[in-house]
Amino acid sequence: MEWRIFISIVGSNDEGKLTGREDGAILTALKNYKKNYFNAVYLLCTVNRDEKNKFIRIAKYLSSEIQKRGYCGTVEIDKLSLNNVIDHNEIYTELLSTCREIKGRTSGKAKYIASISSGTPAMSVCWIMMAESGDFEIELIQVRHPKYKQKIINKVKLGTALPRIKRLEEEVSRLKPEIEMDVKKAHLFVNKNLIDLSMTEFVYYRYFLERKLKNEEALRVSEIFMPSDFFEKVMQYFYESFPSEDLYYKNKKEIQTANFRATIAKIKSKFKRSVANSLVEYIEVSSLGKRRNLTYEIRLNKEKIRIIK
Repeated sequence: MEWRIFISIVGSNDEGKLTGREDGAILTALKNYKKNYFNAVYLLCTVNRDEKNKFIRIAKYLSSEIQKRGYCGTVEIDKLSLNNVIDHNEIYTELLSTCREIKGRTSGKAKYIASISSGTPAMSVCWIMMAESGDFEIELIQVRHPKYKQKIINKVKLGTALPRIKRLEEEVSRLKPEIEMDVKKAHLFVNKNLIDLSMTEFVYYRYFLERKLKNEEALRVSEIFMPSDFFEKVMQYFYESFPSEDLYYKNKKEIQTANFRATIAKIKSKFKRSVANSLVEYIEVSSLGKRRNLTYEIRLNKEKIRIIK
């Protein structure tokens, strides 16, 4: 007997009852198949430590709901090891590898169906490219919200993917925010919206914008003190933007990592209050790795960044 396997990346739209919303794309899709139509459901998650593993939390919620509602008795959660959720090359490699691993766990012949309606637009592009290339044989579906009173489940037609991929890539580009920083005025704008940063937040954020513009690698941070280069640069940036506030940096010789992390968390909190949540991941100072070996960087492409000096 041929098995039927459902696969989907977990997205923010799948939070559902966790945030008092209606079902997202994954539960909506499964609801429109017969109960236990699928032999197994695989939920693929990226991990963001700054949000306490948000997508793992959503996946656990989905797993519970799927089994409770009788959509499928077997649900597995897999992690996608991605440094950048908008990098097509990285996503494609990891997604293909994960799908092949899932196939290796499946005994006998199986039909694979994936929903491309959750995750970033770049992830949707990679689903299409994978199916179009034949690297992994899979049927793709798109999910429409019932409120539109249209067919909810729509199969993605292959063979005409290139125009669709171009449109999706254009959508990715449009969705990415634009950052403008005026050093002399100490102003930071995201999509022309002024973000009210403190002096420390401003110079810390400038440090990471400058690194991105220079194509420098993510900053590796130790457990106790920040690297000397970070200290020297932010002191320079502080003097350039706030020359009359010499009391701040007059007696400083080093910056504690704990204070740095607290400041980065405050910056992210201000972004979340000022821009759409879907854009925060592009502009925040993201951390990657384990606590004793963390790196930090901004994911946004440098073409979207402008610093006025």
